[in-house]
Amino acid sequence: MARLQQRLDSQSSVMLSFFLFLTIKWVTAATPKDDFCRRFEHQSTVIDDKLYIDGGTVNYKDFPSSRENHDNTWLGYHDLNDLVSIKGELWPNFKIGLSKNDRYQLLSSRP
Repeated sequence: MARLQQRLDSQSSVMLSFFLFLTIKWVTAATPKDDFCRRFEHQSTVIDDKLYIDGGTVNYKDFPSSRENHDNTWLGYHDLNDLVSIKGELWPNFKIGLSKNDRYQLLSSRP
């Protein structure tokens, strides 16, 4: 009886761990850097060889199945002097560590 209880406890732990993994994966927020598909309706400017992108709309990599547009609240930039290889092609590295108030678009004169 004790062995059966240990086996059930072990199986329950494995199932609980698997369920928690799926839950965390499901609720983890998508980011324009890691899950990017396309962006549009944004404002951009180049300052000191950096292409800043603010606002607009973004589609994430699940767009072909979800067909969802999301507000892009990130202020990011491409460093035009810092190239990274993506699938054998060189692209400006995209960085999203800048902070801003999400209520305002920084690069637009539009209200």
